Amino acid sequence: MGAMIAACGVAFSADGFQVSAAKFGITVKPDTFKAGEAVDVRIQSLDSKGNVVKNAKDYIFMKLKDDKGAIVSQNYYTAPSSSSYMFQPEDQGDKTFSKGLIIKKPGTYTFVAEHMTANNIQGETKITVTDPSANPTPSSVQVSIASPTQNMILDRTTMTVLGTSASPRTPITVMLNNKPVKDSFSTDAQGGFTLPISGLVEGKNTLFVQLKNADGKILGTSDTIEFSVKMDKSPLLKGFNITPLTGLIEGQQATVTVRTADRVSNVSLLINDKDVVPLTSDKNKNFVHTLQFDKAGTYDLKARLYVGGEMTEVDVDDIIVAKKPTPEVVTGAVAVKYAIGEVSYVVDPLVPGNVTISWHPKGSKSPFYTVSYGSDPSELVTSTITSSTGIILTGLSLDKETYAQVFPTTET
Repeated sequence: MGAMIAACGVAFSADGFQVSAAKFGITVKPDTFKAGEAVDVRIQSLDSKGNVVKNAKDYIFMKLKDDKGAIVSQNYYTAPSSSSYMFQPEDQGDKTFSKGLIIKKPGTYTFVAEHMTANNIQGETKITVTDPSANPTPSSVQVSIASPTQNMILDRTTMTVLGTSASPRTPITVMLNNKPVKDSFSTDAQGGFTLPISGLVEGKNTLFVQLKNADGKILGTSDTIEFSVKMDKSPLLKGFNITPLTGLIEGQQATVTVRTADRVSNVSLLINDKDVVPLTSDKNKNFVHTLQFDKAGTYDLKARLYVGGEMTEVDVDDIIVAKKPTPEVVTGAVAVKYAIGEVSYVVDPLVPGNVTISWHPKGSKSPFYTVSYGSDPSELVTSTITSSTGIILTGLSLDKETYAQVFPTTET
């Protein structure tokens, strides 16, 4: 149909059609089907090394040959796109014609795609068409993929394939971009499958699964799922705050707030490389948790960020918790030096049971203050110590009277 010429580094046929491919990759799925059944055809524009040519604009012609190599009349089959197609930019050199091929007569055939004007550039694949009136073949076992879904966009190169089938405890192969994933998988006792895989490529990907018997014969094939990978390079961790960060004494609490990228689904804290504490998402889509520190010491904190089942661990702040001082109520001249003036109480309108108590020293600020409180003014059974001039009491029953007393103390 004419020789090829080169212009500005791009090959063209003598008829003016651009030639991007060195060959075409052809997949008909399933490759064994019944006469009159519509099946998928995938055509890829490939370079000499078998890589997809992303900017392909090849104009292709499709035809069918019988088992003797003779061209089959189009009266006996329906080809995708009326037998001709020009690759579009959105194809990225990889086009799937869903349910695009129908062959009306049983037999063994070769499906061929060749360049419209450079017919030495082509690709082909063998297919078998069975008699629809014959007994069902073993390749009719139902299998379907629940995740990923059609046209899903992922931001990673790993994923977990989920699905169901009518064949329990059966070998199953994941076909990613028309190549088998090497890991060995089987369906579970109910025929379901959860298959972690890697090797996704940035851009367009295709995936289907095949059930096989012990001899490797295909029992069933799922539909092909097309999805894309678009990597998000922004940091997962956007902010980490601890309130209060300093001045903590054993027995006190601190609230951790973690801000993350939107793609983070869960967050937990790893404390001293041992204890794992899950955080909960608040109304602002931050992850929060209140920690109780019962022992003095240095606490090493790491944030674990989860994206699609994958975990990334990030070092964050350390917390230093001081030993709780033994209180000694000061008296005499020392008490006058550290005397307490006005004491105020504020009920938190947003958090039921929280009351803030604050006070102003008359003289010098005491090193520590003890706040004792309870429901009986003659017996304040609960005490806490702080080095500041205010404290938040939590978990109070505001429908009952609560009494509190503040007095300066020193550490013995």
